Amino acid sequence: MTLSTKIGLSVFLGLLAILGVVGYIGLHAVWQSTDRTMDERLVLARFVAQDVDQDISQRLQQLQQIAPAMAENLEGNRLQPIKDALEELYRYGGPYTLNTFLLDEQARTIWTVPSAPEGTALAYYPNVLESIRGGRPAVSGAISSPAEDGFMVSLSVPVRSAQGDTLGVLGTTFGPASAFLQTLLAPIHLGETGYAQVINERGSVMAESDSGLESSAFQVTAHAEHFSELLEEGQGGVWTCHRCREPEGEGDRRQDVMAFAPLTIAPWGVAIRQDEDEAFAPRNDLQRRFLISGSVALGLALGAALLVGRTLSRPLRQLSLASQRIAAGDLDEPVTVDGRDEIGQLGTAFELMRGRLKQSRQELEEHSEALATLEERERIAREMHDSLSQVLSYIRLTTSAIEEHMAGDDLTAAGDKLKEVRQAARDAYEDVRQGILALRAGDVLEKGLLPTLQEFLDHYRPEAGLAVELAVPDGEAVGLSQAGQVQLLRVIQEALANVRKHALAKTVKIEFSHSDEWLQVSVGSSWRTFSTRFSSTRVPILCRLLAVITTYYQVKESPCQAASSSGVLSLSLERPRTEPPLSWPDLIIFQTASFGMCMTAIQEPFLTILPSRLRSSKSV
Repeated sequence: MTLSTKIGLSVFLGLLAILGVVGYIGLHAVWQSTDRTMDERLVLARFVAQDVDQDISQRLQQLQQIAPAMAENLEGNRLQPIKDALEELYRYGGPYTLNTFLLDEQARTIWTVPSAPEGTALAYYPNVLESIRGGRPAVSGAISSPAEDGFMVSLSVPVRSAQGDTLGVLGTTFGPASAFLQTLLAPIHLGETGYAQVINERGSVMAESDSGLESSAFQVTAHAEHFSELLEEGQGGVWTCHRCREPEGEGDRRQDVMAFAPLTIAPWGVAIRQDEDEAFAPRNDLQRRFLISGSVALGLALGAALLVGRTLSRPLRQLSLASQRIAAGDLDEPVTVDGRDEIGQLGTAFELMRGRLKQSRQELEEHSEALATLEERERIAREMHDSLSQVLSYIRLTTSAIEEHMAGDDLTAAGDKLKEVRQAARDAYEDVRQGILALRAGDVLEKGLLPTLQEFLDHYRPEAGLAVELAVPDGEAVGLSQAGQVQLLRVIQEALANVRKHALAKTVKIEFSHSDEWLQVSVGSSWRTFSTRFSSTRVPILCRLLAVITTYYQVKESPCQAASSSGVLSLSLERPRTEPPLSWPDLIIFQTASFGMCMTAIQEPFLTILPSRLRSSKSV
């Protein structure tokens, strides 16, 4: 998992936790809205039930106010005042009043207005029997009447004497009950789907606010048993239900909110019904807004997490890449990290470190170049010393031999020895000259290998009397590190010195060839045999030259051993196959067929004598 992913995930989880808390608060608000809606419906049902109770209570109070006068008239056997009172009660009872009546204690009719009501006998009204037996006001249930459409409702109060004895029952009947009660429910408006109902003790709908009922019978509501139980227990409540309006098996299935409150006077209850979608519209709207805002907030949180992750990881990625470049040796490209925070300060510290490392490496390169120059001069001085020591020793021995020949008057032999001394002096002179030229090998660092080699050959040809050919394919430049250029020039110079002194050749060919993997340099002469003293005089020098090169590389095999001569010196350098490509040669193989010397698998390290920057491929 990348750092950007980790940071983004951490930020996202943090924001998600915050959104979770906000979401819980929002859901709590939704739940509160639901409870508030349910409570509002229950309160409304109770208010309507109180209105119905109040209307019926007023009618009962009206009867109770007349009852004492009726008792006096009954005790005085005054029928006319009773008739007048019942007539007035009927006249002012309203359009839904069907009759008014007065019965004695045996439930026999004393008088009714109108005089002969049709239907069930008044004595069988349940409220009449309750008022006579219980001595209290009573309200009947639904009473059928063939003369009226629908059902009737009767109210009654006991008529008592001054001593408290029940003398009879005073009552009134009104109907149809649905029309009467509907006037009480008419003010209830609950949107397009809300309505109120009055439900009796059998679970039948006596009236509802939005439409009339069938004339023949009350509608039986769904879950009638549940309403009967609530009325019997005098309990109310609020809940949601399916098919609350129609009986089981009828009508479409609909989810409604139901609030129910029982009446205190009559065995009825008021139900408030409304479609759940409409009742909970504010809650649903709040929930929908919360979901939309939550989704938007979640998307913004995810975007913020990605943005923060990328913002924080980008400078860290830049620092990581910069550290990889520095580890690979690239100190030229600056470290750029924007910002003034801790990461920006770290980037500034990286840039200061890069600058100081670059300065230190430049100083080390200069020191290494100076050290390489001193080592090269020391090596050349040692070679000149060894060569001159051998020549001087040879001259000393030869002059001693000349003295002996002169003492013996052997002038011919002395002359031959003098010629050898002269040749040795000439060779010594040439060696000194070659050493001086070698001291100028630093020109390779300025002019390049091929121009310096060509300048050397211009001096070598007339002095050695040899025809030297330099062959470079298509005039191409050869890519070598500068340390390799200097040492390769010295190897070629020493090989040419061997040819001049020992090969007795007339022509010499120096050939550069290369492929995608190899660079090969060959020095060959026209004669492939050497004098017997070559191995004792020149091989050590060439071995030391090759050994100097090994100071720049890690050598896995011995670079020098004696073998038969073939007249060709071959130097092979392998191009590396690593990625990204390094400046070659990183793997170098030196093969000298004429001397049998071999150096294989030579790996140039990052920094020994010369830094890696000097190994970059350039024209030589």
